[in-house]
Amino acid sequence: MENANLKAAIAYSQRLQWAVFPLHSIEGGQCTCKRSCGSPGKHPRTQNGLKDATTNVVVIEKWFTMWPDSNIGVATGVASGFWALDVDRHGVNGFEALEQLTDHFGKLPDTVEAITGGDGSHLLFKHHEGIGNKADLLPGIDVRGEGGYIAVSPSKHQSGKIYSWELSSHPLEINIAEAPQWLLNMVNKPKAATPVKQPTGHWQMLMNGISEGGRNSAATSLAGHLFRRYVEPSLIVEIMQLWNGRNDPPLEQRELEIIINSIAGKELARRKGGK
Repeated sequence: MENANLKAAIAYSQRLQWAVFPLHSIEGGQCTCKRSCGSPGKHPRTQNGLKDATTNVVVIEKWFTMWPDSNIGVATGVASGFWALDVDRHGVNGFEALEQLTDHFGKLPDTVEAITGGDGSHLLFKHHEGIGNKADLLPGIDVRGEGGYIAVSPSKHQSGKIYSWELSSHPLEINIAEAPQWLLNMVNKPKAATPVKQPTGHWQMLMNGISEGGRNSAATSLAGHLFRRYVEPSLIVEIMQLWNGRNDPPLEQRELEIIINSIAGKELARRKGGK
């Protein structure tokens, strides 16, 4: 019986020069690690994980013969020559945030695009020095760069769906594009830098509530936005409570209070310093 995952892994490594490594897969709706893991079917199967990523056919054949059901991970960054914009549809719809961006800055170039098993997308762009991993670039949008990886076709998702390449954007059909400068500026923005003005509708979308993965960063962002605009502190607390009630699930009350108090302290220090 043909090992489709082995064949695909070798094709990625030889035809595209992407560094690959095996990930755990899904069997009977559960991760093949047989533990209660937080990333079913997405975490490395080898001892050194991402650090083992290679284009060496002999090593790849050994891995995918030993674990023929393995999902395929591809290292992002310099190892494979690209970084990825990871757009999710669950919780906060990252496609809405992406549409807000392109409405404001202009459309993205045609590039390689994958459809993830969770109905999201991976948009691939040519490697640029300094791009690492960043969670919540905007709600529902992450960055996978140096030190990161993505799962690729024909990997299995916990939902039962298969990762696939968008038909008109297959890596063997089109080239990976350069990211537009406005996107590179956003992705490379240091955390301490002045925040980029969010596109119209960002805060309204955030107020609809956040899923479990992005609540803390969203709470920090929203509280900071309100304090920076000199909203009355008691009103900020009420707004944050209203927002938290729309999350799925809500943050613990104590956790929300810690975030609000932390941002309030930083804002007080900023005002005293005249910044």
